[in-house]
Amino acid sequence: MYSPVYSKRLEVKTLWQRRLAIKGWVYSPFYLNDLMLGILGRWESEQKNRIRLQIYNQDISNHSLLYDSQGNGTLIDNNSPSRTLSLKVSPYNIKWILLFTQPIRQTPFFQNLVKVVAVSGILISLLIFLLSVSLFNTRFRAQQIAGNLTLKHKESEERIREVLENSQDASYKRNLLTKKYDYLSPVFERITGFTSYEMDTLSPETVKGLIHQEDIPKTDHLLTMALSDHSRKVNQIDYRFRQKNGQYLWLQDRFNVLWDDHDRPMALIGSVSDISERKKFEDALMEEKLLLRMIIDNIPDSIYCMDVACRKTLANLTDLWYMGAKTEGEVIGKDDFAFYPLELAREFVALDQAVMQSGKAVFNVEESLIDLGGVKHWLLSSKIPMYNKDGQVIGLLGIGRDITDRKLAEEEIKRKNEELQRLNESKDKFFSIIAHDLRSPFNGFLGLTHIMAEESDTLTPDELQKMAVSMRDAATNLYRLLENLLQWSSVQQNRILFHPEVIHLNPIIADSLAMVLPSAQTKKIEVLCLISGDLDVFADSNMLQTILRNLFSNSVKFTGRGGKITISAIKSKDNFIEISVKDTGIGMNSAMIDKLFTVGVSSSRKGTEGEASTGLGLIICKDFVEKHGGQLWVTSQEGKGSTFYFTIPGKDI
Repeated sequence: MYSPVYSKRLEVKTLWQRRLAIKGWVYSPFYLNDLMLGILGRWESEQKNRIRLQIYNQDISNHSLLYDSQGNGTLIDNNSPSRTLSLKVSPYNIKWILLFTQPIRQTPFFQNLVKVVAVSGILISLLIFLLSVSLFNTRFRAQQIAGNLTLKHKESEERIREVLENSQDASYKRNLLTKKYDYLSPVFERITGFTSYEMDTLSPETVKGLIHQEDIPKTDHLLTMALSDHSRKVNQIDYRFRQKNGQYLWLQDRFNVLWDDHDRPMALIGSVSDISERKKFEDALMEEKLLLRMIIDNIPDSIYCMDVACRKTLANLTDLWYMGAKTEGEVIGKDDFAFYPLELAREFVALDQAVMQSGKAVFNVEESLIDLGGVKHWLLSSKIPMYNKDGQVIGLLGIGRDITDRKLAEEEIKRKNEELQRLNESKDKFFSIIAHDLRSPFNGFLGLTHIMAEESDTLTPDELQKMAVSMRDAATNLYRLLENLLQWSSVQQNRILFHPEVIHLNPIIADSLAMVLPSAQTKKIEVLCLISGDLDVFADSNMLQTILRNLFSNSVKFTGRGGKITISAIKSKDNFIEISVKDTGIGMNSAMIDKLFTVGVSSSRKGTEGEASTGLGLIICKDFVEKHGGQLWVTSQEGKGSTFYFTIPGKDI
């Protein structure tokens, strides 16, 4: 009987689903032979001398035999020698007996004994003969090998002796127990003048005394370390050795320590080389290196070398001073970012990388740097790429010459030139004013004096009075012009002293207004002052009065009859006081505003009733305001008036 087994995770409603879900089959036979055949197959059914399995029901009898693996259906012959094993099992409460039987095979021990002995004797005799022949051949071959080895050993010894005697190095083996040389090659005599016999006759203290006194400590130290170090490494040391003629030469000693089976030092075996010429070359090279280093360190220019990663590999004393370092070890392996501000270091590294990437040197490039004291220096730098033997760029050589004094001189010359240009402009302006503004009043004044001198007899008292008033006005304008010229000249030459102090603003404004109020009253101009009485400023009172007087005078001069002037002041957020003077006068266009504060450009014009103007007042005001750290500016529209603003420090500045 075969029964299907389905997967529990799949549905089995349809035929197709059952086919997909099937996992296997359960087989159930009706007969025991079929069951055992399914379990064992045909296990040993053809091999009668092997283990035989028989299954009985209840007891062992022909009638109760259920299964026989041999299939003959007979009971076991009890007279035949065999091994048996019975097991009782009870499947489903049914008692079965499993009987296992194996026949015992009998092998005759003395069967064909004579043949075995004969064959064995022949084989043993043959083996003994072959062994004898093998031993004879082995002995003969060993004698041949021994002879060849002896010959080769002699040849090897000759070659080794030939190499040792013709080598530039002296070989030796020194016994640590006897303090004598077991071997010392003849080369040692050629190097030092001492034979091996002479070295053996010298005491250990005498041999040690042949080493220079300054080199004995380091040789003793190395020997002590070698005798305590079991790593079997090669030891090397350079020392001076006194030859037989009394002169010293440099030797390089390379040796190993030989150890016995108990790990105790037995001997020193090594070689000695004459390195006197090499030492002379090294000393000369060291002297040249020290001389070159002394030159590099004492050159006032900055000299340095960098690798391809822009890290310092050399820096002289001047370069160390710029970086704020005391020793070269502080800067080796570091780049400019470790010593200079970020932006400055970026500029240095960018130029260095460009030189190394292009392989082209740059000369006389101006670079600036700031030392640790905050002082700015200017360097005239040259950067040259360095190459290896294969033509590859391996770094950069930099040289920087300090040109700070020259740059300061250039800046001073530039400043002097600018100052000279300004003075020339002032001079030109001064002469322009003298040629234009000063000549016209003088012409009018001279004309009046000429009339009075030539026609005084024909002039009436009223005419004389009018002429005198005109002469007075002309003289007043001339005086004001000369006063402005002198004051402006003093400002340009920095001859006016600046003494700021905390002062009340209102009294200064009142004093300045008092000088222009008669003119304002004559033109029926309304003047309003909208400034708080507790407002204080930090200013020079004379300069502040000059500023206010000029601004008030200009407002009255360029405001028509019946106009209005408003003065106000407010506190700004940066603790400055902003003062404004607003009028309803004739105003200005943008072209006039642009040249209002420019020296050398004529910006003077007559007032609403022909009042004269020098054009210097506003320039003086601007200089005085900037002296206080403030600003002066104007907003205006032609025909609608102007407003002048300026800032002055408050008392808390």
